[in-house]
Amino acid sequence: MDLFTIARIMIGVAHFDGRFSDEEKRQLKIIFKNIKFSDDERAQIQQDILYPPDPIELYEQLKTKEDIYRCLIWMKQLNSSDGESVDEKALYDQFMQSGGAEIVREFAEKETFKNELNHLRRESSEAQKKARRAQRLAYFGLFFD
Repeated sequence: MDLFTIARIMIGVAHFDGRFSDEEKRQLKIIFKNIKFSDDERAQIQQDILYPPDPIELYEQLKTKEDIYRCLIWMKQLNSSDGESVDEKALYDQFMQSGGAEIVREFAEKETFKNELNHLRRESSEAQKKARRAQRLAYFGLFFD
């Protein structure tokens, strides 16, 4: 996953409407918290904060569906952190129309399926536990009647 490029896109998106709000800064810290950047990448990000990159140009460099999906999800979180501006919404819509919507839908379906499968597994596991418990109780009941 190209988290460095996605991080740079997020910085460009945060500046896209001409302002870089405290809410956007906080959201970027949350997004970047678990990413391990190299020293060179960290230096580039510091430079990008001062001189924001073009998010459209960077977005076009993303190669995998996973990267595009992650970018769009983080972008939605970032945009909603301080109230989505008209410019930010237009940029998000542009990314969605350039194939992003299909990717988001595909990943959402995978997540829904995975969540449903996990739910069924939990229910099945609970049913198995109850059946084993009933068997043990019935077995021990033979000795105590």
